[in-house]
Amino acid sequence: MTDQNRQDRLVRILDAALDLPRERRSAFVSEACEGDQELSEEIGDLLFRTGEVSEFLQAAQKVVDQLPGRSATPGAENESSVSDPPAGDTGQTGPDDVPAMAVPERIGPYRILEVLGEGGMGMVYLAEQREPVRRQVALKLIKLGMDTREVVARFEAELQALALMDHPNIAKVHDAGSTDDGRPYFVMERVRGLPLSEYCDRHRLTVRERLNLFTQVCQGIDHAHRRGIIHRDLKPSNVLVSMPDQTPVAKIIDFGVARATNQRLTEKTIYTEIGRAVGTPAYMSPEQAELSGEDVDHRTDVYSLGVLLYEVLVGEPPLDPELLAKAAFDEILRRIRDEDPPAPSTRWTRMNLERTTRLAARRNSSPEKLAGMLRGDLDWITMKAVEKERERRYGTVTELSADIARHIQGYPVEAGPPSILYKLKKYASKNRTPVMAAGAVFLVLVASFVVSLFFVQAALKSEKLALDNEKLANQRASENVALADLERLRNYKTEAEEGVWPWPPEQRPGVKTWLEKADSLLERLDGYRVELSRLRQSAESRKSGPGVRDAHEYTFSDAETAQRHEMVETLVRRLQSFGNPDPESGTVAAMRRRLENCPSAEASAKSWEKAIASIQNRDECPLYNGLEIEVAADLIPLGRDPRSRLWEFVHPRTGTVPTRDDSGALRIERDSAVVFVLLPGGGPFKMGTPRPKEGNDRPSNRGRFRVRRSIEPEHEVSLSPFLIAKHEVTQAQWKTMMDGCNLSEFEGDALPVTWVSWDDCTSFCQSIGASLPSAAQWEYACRAGTSTRFSFGDTITLEDVNFNGDDPHRGPDTLEEAGRWETVAVGSLPANSFGLHEMHGNVAEWCQDVFDPGFYSTEAASGLDPLCAPEHLNKRAGREVRGGSYISPAHLCRSARRGTFPYKQPNFEIGFRPVRLSP
Repeated sequence: MTDQNRQDRLVRILDAALDLPRERRSAFVSEACEGDQELSEEIGDLLFRTGEVSEFLQAAQKVVDQLPGRSATPGAENESSVSDPPAGDTGQTGPDDVPAMAVPERIGPYRILEVLGEGGMGMVYLAEQREPVRRQVALKLIKLGMDTREVVARFEAELQALALMDHPNIAKVHDAGSTDDGRPYFVMERVRGLPLSEYCDRHRLTVRERLNLFTQVCQGIDHAHRRGIIHRDLKPSNVLVSMPDQTPVAKIIDFGVARATNQRLTEKTIYTEIGRAVGTPAYMSPEQAELSGEDVDHRTDVYSLGVLLYEVLVGEPPLDPELLAKAAFDEILRRIRDEDPPAPSTRWTRMNLERTTRLAARRNSSPEKLAGMLRGDLDWITMKAVEKERERRYGTVTELSADIARHIQGYPVEAGPPSILYKLKKYASKNRTPVMAAGAVFLVLVASFVVSLFFVQAALKSEKLALDNEKLANQRASENVALADLERLRNYKTEAEEGVWPWPPEQRPGVKTWLEKADSLLERLDGYRVELSRLRQSAESRKSGPGVRDAHEYTFSDAETAQRHEMVETLVRRLQSFGNPDPESGTVAAMRRRLENCPSAEASAKSWEKAIASIQNRDECPLYNGLEIEVAADLIPLGRDPRSRLWEFVHPRTGTVPTRDDSGALRIERDSAVVFVLLPGGGPFKMGTPRPKEGNDRPSNRGRFRVRRSIEPEHEVSLSPFLIAKHEVTQAQWKTMMDGCNLSEFEGDALPVTWVSWDDCTSFCQSIGASLPSAAQWEYACRAGTSTRFSFGDTITLEDVNFNGDDPHRGPDTLEEAGRWETVAVGSLPANSFGLHEMHGNVAEWCQDVFDPGFYSTEAASGLDPLCAPEHLNKRAGREVRGGSYISPAHLCRSARRGTFPYKQPNFEIGFRPVRLSP
């Protein structure tokens, strides 16, 4: 039987077996193979792996749900921003997912990467900006056919509302323009985060931590109100929480239905608001439900904030969204206007024990303790914010935020239980006639007394107002300076992470200017330290106890001083971190080291002249055989590795340029940049697993190797010279190039990045002019001239490779006794003959190839599978994975081992290393 006939037979039997119940497959395969023991074992192995993948995907989902910062459900489905993708989905939308309209390649100067969301009037894309800075942004574009006068007016209103605001808790607008067909678009800051309520639950925040995060939302809305903008659609999905510096930051998005109180947001008139409800029913204020469109002011946002606070504390909004969804339109509006919700503690006591136990666990508390925390201050604050009558709500968002601060610090809150007078007023609204008669008599009795007190109170109030205004002016001036310094600090850190680089050499003056501005800001640190000491000396008392933040250890007599203390304490802490002299921790020190390590234009040119001459010299570099290369402007030559004698190059934008020690070996730091090794290529070399000769059983590591030679046939491949990364891409390199997001299983800047899909890795590679390796390139680099099972021989040990060190057939009891069971820092283990580290184990690595069990590539230049052509990429889910991981047995770490995984699915044991064509 030929190999092709045998392969066809294997596929037919495997397909038939997969259609049968699991318990009947073994008997069917034994009968169908007709005594062919080797074929039966191969099919059994494939069936076993199929079951492993199914069980693994379920287990991986559970792992994802338990990881901090991960969500098993989609994040914010908002058209103007971006949230973290859920486990099992990269959050990307391919061509097959968008039937209504094709995804454009470019909009204005922005390259479109993927669809982020779709709203009623517009599409939101993930786009890439390359100049003047390189970053990813969210681009919002009106749909074709939706560019009516009303939609364009609302679109322009949202843009103008965002442009009027500049606050760290509001998503920023970067740019605006229109397409060739006249449809307007605008470009926003890309926000990676989760909706407010989901973030609080995922991270199991305590009530106090939730209140601190909610205060950030209040600060952002207060800023919008000061600019004359009312949001009118506040809800959890429009408040995203991200962690740029391991500190949660709330970002308010989607001002699509915003309204201006003191100016016009657009020259076009929106005629359709009157007679139509604007907002989301569960979070809509009673005045929004009146449909007039004329009686809405900033207190409508106070109401929505109260609903948000209610949901963050209790786990559900005051009015049940499910009941609202089932009700008719008029009934929905009636409930919003007239139905008084229960207080948070009352709602809590009405829930069943199972639900309160689950919700309390998400708040690091017990049902009984949480009920006590809600009762009293938090009940009063929340119910005052969601009062049906606007006059009884907090007058401003600042008042709501100040009351929360009083509660946190243990002071009496301004809100309180409904008074007898208020209850009488509610009674009077239902018994108007008799109450009016009694009220008239009462007014006559008190009128004279009121008039006599009026003039005395007016004089006292005038004097007090003058003193208060002077104090407030001084306080506001001091607050403005501190807020400006916080904003400068944030901008400088953003520039250091995204826009300011010492490479190419033309940017060196910009780095020097950045350092001058940073040093000027740090000069004010001593003044803030003195003010912080003075504020703490004025405190009434100091609290103590484990786990208490420093800013909350002090008790002050008024909320304004407490807020000032927290602001100054935050500024001092962040400035100290910013100016830390250790380059590993301090931003300024890290920038100075970057500038020192990156050569000037003259030094770079000389190093390239040396590299080109050395590589072309057959006596000095015989492996390259006189290879001719050209200058790659984005790379810096690092010289030859003393062991492999191969030339190495660094991509300086990905981190700090490493140096060599006295022996010539590279010093790899936690923030080192990507280092490429130039491989000579050539060939042909033998790829795949040879069939053993009869009577010749190669030695194994431990247990037996399960080798599927039907998908690893030995064949010859020739390759052109290419560059490949010396190490797997690290978490520090990923954070540098991919907006700071890192969700790896184990945290550490020098550890390899994981939880990245094939699409994510392709985006990283494209950002540095590289690609994922073909399977042929990867195996050639891994073998490094060897023909054994591993580049270290036919057996491996834990001294060579980070793997589980045992055969899974020996039972689960032995697995915990072998292997490290976690990733190690790149460069920790010995390199192969090409100077490449961790090619076996540590993390498995993505390749470009579409996985096809019946095909093995033979293309000469790159060894790339023809199925990877653009017309095939979205038709097949599987991509090839190589090298095994830290939890893999030895046989999965072989040089020729082929694995597969869905390309849109990130995984906790898969990373990657990029390749580039020879310069």
